Amino acid sequence: MRAFKPTVLPLAAVLLVLASIGCSRTIAYKDNVRKALTRANYTNLFISEDVRRNTITLSGKVESENARQRAVEAAKSAAGERIVANEISVDPLGIQSEARKYREQSDRWD
Repeated sequence: MRAFKPTVLPLAAVLLVLASIGCSRTIAYKDNVRKALTRANYTNLFISEDVRRNTITLSGKVESENARQRAVEAAKSAAGERIVANEISVDPLGIQSEARKYREQSDRWD
């Protein structure tokens, strides 16, 4: 029985160290979110991850509120337990041309 104890203690110590390493590992979800957004054709968005705050932040511009919602849903599906912070702005297509027309008309009135 005595010969058995010296081999069990080092083995137990190794298992304890391996278990603590496995438990302290944090999972990064940024790559998963990027892949999900790429599959949904949202390649122009920026993604940042804060592991300590358990958040993933999305930012950038999309053309509609519907596109914004779909991007957030795609991100949430891949974010695991992370909270998805939505900082995506809506920049409708064509709004620049409308602004340009207005500016040109107002220049003529001056």
